[in-house]
Amino acid sequence: YAVVATVRQENLKSAIVDRVVPFVNNAFIQPLPPVHQDPIADDISRIPNVMKQIQNNWNSGAHLNNVSSWTFAKTLAERVKSRLSENRHSDQMLDLLITGQEVSLWAGEQFAADLHMCFPNLRIRTMSANKVLALYGLDYNAAATGFQFNEESPDLSGAVVLVVSHSGGTFAPLAVTKLLISLTPSIFAVTGDWDTQISRAIREQNQSMFESRVMISDAGILPAEPCSLSLVATHQTLTQLLLYLMRYFSSFVDPAVNEATGAVFYKHDMEELATMNANNVACMEEIVGSNVHGNSCPSKLCESLRNQGRIWSQHILEAPISWILSFTYIMVTVVASFPLVYGICAVCGADSLSVWPWLSKLALVLDGLIYVFLPLWTTILIRLIQGRHWLHRLGTRAIVIGDIPWVSQSLDQFVSKLFARSYSISTPHVYSGNPADQLVHKFTHRVSRGTLLAVGRPDGRCNALAGAENAVCLAVNQASSIQHLGVCCESITVGHNNFKLPLSQAHIVLHDHGRPTFISERIMAKSLDRGISPSTIIGLLQNIKAAGQEEMDASCASLDDAPGIGESADASTRSLKALTPTAVLKRSASVLEMHVEQNKYKVRSSQSARSLDVNQDVPEHFGFGQKLQNLFPEDSPSELMEKQALPQRLYETRIASMQRCVAFMTMFHEMGLRVQQFWPMVSCGFLRYDMDRTQSIMRIATTASPVSGMDVQDMMLHIAINEQRARIMETVIRVAKFWRKVTHDNGHRRMKQQLSSIEMKSPAESSNNANGQSNLYHRSGTHQVATAVKAVQLDAMVADIVRGGCPGSVGSSMHASVHYRSVHSKSVHSVSRSSHASTAGALSGSFPISPLPPTAAELTGVTSDDVIHASRLRRRRRRTADMPAHGRTSNRVSFEQN
Repeated sequence: YAVVATVRQENLKSAIVDRVVPFVNNAFIQPLPPVHQDPIADDISRIPNVMKQIQNNWNSGAHLNNVSSWTFAKTLAERVKSRLSENRHSDQMLDLLITGQEVSLWAGEQFAADLHMCFPNLRIRTMSANKVLALYGLDYNAAATGFQFNEESPDLSGAVVLVVSHSGGTFAPLAVTKLLISLTPSIFAVTGDWDTQISRAIREQNQSMFESRVMISDAGILPAEPCSLSLVATHQTLTQLLLYLMRYFSSFVDPAVNEATGAVFYKHDMEELATMNANNVACMEEIVGSNVHGNSCPSKLCESLRNQGRIWSQHILEAPISWILSFTYIMVTVVASFPLVYGICAVCGADSLSVWPWLSKLALVLDGLIYVFLPLWTTILIRLIQGRHWLHRLGTRAIVIGDIPWVSQSLDQFVSKLFARSYSISTPHVYSGNPADQLVHKFTHRVSRGTLLAVGRPDGRCNALAGAENAVCLAVNQASSIQHLGVCCESITVGHNNFKLPLSQAHIVLHDHGRPTFISERIMAKSLDRGISPSTIIGLLQNIKAAGQEEMDASCASLDDAPGIGESADASTRSLKALTPTAVLKRSASVLEMHVEQNKYKVRSSQSARSLDVNQDVPEHFGFGQKLQNLFPEDSPSELMEKQALPQRLYETRIASMQRCVAFMTMFHEMGLRVQQFWPMVSCGFLRYDMDRTQSIMRIATTASPVSGMDVQDMMLHIAINEQRARIMETVIRVAKFWRKVTHDNGHRRMKQQLSSIEMKSPAESSNNANGQSNLYHRSGTHQVATAVKAVQLDAMVADIVRGGCPGSVGSSMHASVHYRSVHSKSVHSVSRSSHASTAGALSGSFPISPLPPTAAELTGVTSDDVIHASRLRRRRRRTADMPAHGRTSNRVSFEQN
């Protein structure tokens, strides 16, 4: 087999025989995937298989991803704990930095948003790898204009870094991985395989035998440049990581740390997300038309998506088809010298009439008009034959994609790369936006007849998503209401709610495949089956919220007396059966009556509610919310629905949005495939291109970067040196503070002992023993000299650390001017420091700490004047000791005066 292996031969010093890697019968070397005629179609068909494989690996407990996720969660918890223990509450101090490039970054941004939704107090930041590289990896940093971060913020020291890159060889994430090793050892990666360059860079760090810092998606090598399977696999891997973090912080972390993260989810929220995650594989099988074993399993949903892609391919191909028809018409009529109108008149015998000279001229004018507007006539003819609207504008089509950010941006790149090598006459313009945000402002003023608008709708059947779907539908209606000649844009929507917007061309409904329903879905089950608009859903939810307690009590009594609802079962089973859509909707006759009737589901006796164990297993067909109702038996329906907001939002961001993304990929792939197959067919194989390639002709798994990496190695060393300087200086300052405290206490203790011994003597003894004060001054001066020497040495060390040099003289780096008052009174220090030019340059340049650290003189309270004064005392003491005894009294007097 042809294989790809990374062999680090430069670090191996043994013989070449020992360095050979066997390619055959090696479990760690996998063969390259087989070559497919359509790699994109193969990637899409493998989505269910890869998703199932990822889930099995994470659920097995024996995969390296389990070790990596445990290491990641433990490191993140330790980061939060250290921040709390050190009382470091700076807003610029990060717990987690997520970085990547292009689609990997967009998937990481959604993961960061979901993680912040579960842990609001975690300090999470997402940054493009190019921005990180531009800020920290260049000698002359490129400012991130328009973004709220710079070289000073955020503080990445000790932060946990998650690098997301499926290929593992993208230039910017790889360079950032190597660069940030100098700032923090806690670097993790989500990549497609173990043997990637980013994985190797992380494994080179010193880590424990029982730790792993690489999480893989098992998607393998994907040669197609439009990202489909790689994006889904990365998103699925991050979903598994989110589930593990929720489980880890709720079960294995100190409650104080968990409280510091601000965790807002219950255990049943995590279980509901895990259930929907497992159910997602069956939904993907129906969307892509392939099962987990890779076998084809056609479905109506997959066929409807591909059929819509074929319809839109007709919009893209009408220009080249019109050009071919025009070419054929011109060549036939000109070569045969038989213009259409002129020839018809001649065949009908009009040339024998007396008015033929004038009639022939009129016929030729009509033929000229046909030639001039021939593309218009042929395009209208094509549209009428294909059954499309014939008043759409001529020219290149524009495709506008609307969905939540990570889906719309990824689909924008996917469709753009599908047509990257297509011929200009069949290349659409692709745009994207968030329909709940900027789509209306960016594109409604550019909507024209024939604009192709594809919008994904959130699942508004969930009460937490009804407002989002309503906003999306309003955006679609606003864009579709812009008409000219009675024609608007051609919009299609994809979502789980089966309501079709009146102005949209089509609506493709995604199925749940047995997903347990939420409380709001069970309440409105009958109306949702008929199909109701998001605004109607919001109205029903508002009516439920406004319903009074008396209505719910009356509904409870009527529901408990209703026949056929678990009469032979015990109270626990009856309360569960009362939640099924059949029992809940048994008496509802209209939409208005239904919301009052549906409030009954909450109504059951407190005794029956408390008889259920919160942790007992509830059958899935009863839907989500059973344990929530057991926890809060007295809450109203609207209050219970509000408590399901978190799992519903996670369902939208992790599950439903991925289903819409794959559905759009299936549709757009069919559209691109039809366009690709058209050119060889009409040119007899002369004109062709591969839509799995782009104009960049990338033959390696990487992405071009606008930021240079030539300074990365130097900056790695520079950051490491600065971090070492900062640690050394912090240690020196800490030791100086401790030494000052110890010496200060010892000096005061000795002075107090000597003063007390002098005071105990009589005045005569004190006057006769004048040497006592001299000894006292001598010892005090000696103590100050020792203190000053230590201070000077510490000042020199700190100054040299700031300068980045070796320990040397302190006078060349900084000086201090000190005003000192009497030794016996309180010392007043007025310290003003100024830095040497070299020190100022170091501080303003590469050194990461802008304020100058306190000198040892300030820390110990001993200055240069103290040194001079103590030296004079010591010299005078020596002179006094050398003089004769009869001259010591006068000298002692002058000594004391001085």
